[in-house]
Amino acid sequence: MKRQTLIADTLAILLLLSLFLILDLIFTQLPINQTISHLFAVLVVLLLLNPLLKIIAVFILRLINKKQLFLQLQLNQLQEEVKYITHLLRLQRVLIRRVAELMRVQVASLFLLDEANALYELSDGLGVTQKDKRKIQFKASGGLLVWLRMEKKALYLPKLQRHERFQYLGKEEKEKISRLQSDLIIPMIFGDNVVGLLFLGHKPNKASYTTEEIQLLQEVANHAAQAIINATAHRDLTSMDREIIRYQNRIRTLEAKISEYQKSYQTLMDYIKTGIFVMKAGEQIVDLNQSFRESFLPDLNKRFEEFVFKKINERQNSQ
Repeated sequence: MKRQTLIADTLAILLLLSLFLILDLIFTQLPINQTISHLFAVLVVLLLLNPLLKIIAVFILRLINKKQLFLQLQLNQLQEEVKYITHLLRLQRVLIRRVAELMRVQVASLFLLDEANALYELSDGLGVTQKDKRKIQFKASGGLLVWLRMEKKALYLPKLQRHERFQYLGKEEKEKISRLQSDLIIPMIFGDNVVGLLFLGHKPNKASYTTEEIQLLQEVANHAAQAIINATAHRDLTSMDREIIRYQNRIRTLEAKISEYQKSYQTLMDYIKTGIFVMKAGEQIVDLNQSFRESFLPDLNKRFEEFVFKKINERQNSQ
């Protein structure tokens, strides 16, 4: 950035010098003293110096940073876009692919926190095999996550290879980072929580990530973290609604069956009360009418009472 500013200032001064020469040439054609014409030219340039310097510098910087400005615009648009995606899987795919496309990287990985197991698991990625997807996980209590929670910003590994904290990372974590071919690790921060991790590989020709790019990517990651929490909550609510509907349907089915049983029972009782119902016992057909209730039911009731008294007596004697 300093080099670009120096180039812009140099070009701006050259343009102002050219303006001075043109004005001086014009004023010397006027019927006035040559010294006075030089002073007029200097005076005009001095008056225009600051505004022209700013305008020219901004124009040249924009011209030089055309790609950088385009990238900034696209990342800002992505930052807004992720806010409105409520489908978790689509959000993951849009995030990882758009960032990889804009940064022109071939390898990128997105890890999301599984709170039940306290692990960051690979949810989507480019240039990552299914074998890696099963094997590469990061513990929430591991050295890398502790480092990211303390820093609360992206880690640009080419500048941190000799950092004390990097040296103290576990061998397993270093191997996983190496397998992911990562240059940049961006924590997806929401409040005090690291919702996920975004790993980005080398840029074309191993160009460096600029400070501005890292800051923009961190802002996108933080907005994506909030969007992922919202999308996860939306998914859970949708799943809960489906469960509620499923149980409501089961309750309706059970209520319908109970209603059928009640109707059948009521019909049976009506038949017995009216004497229409008959029962076949062997070769005999018993008509469950008034005579059945007056003769057979009292005897059946008496036998049942005798059976109960007998069982009670047997239990008392056995004790």
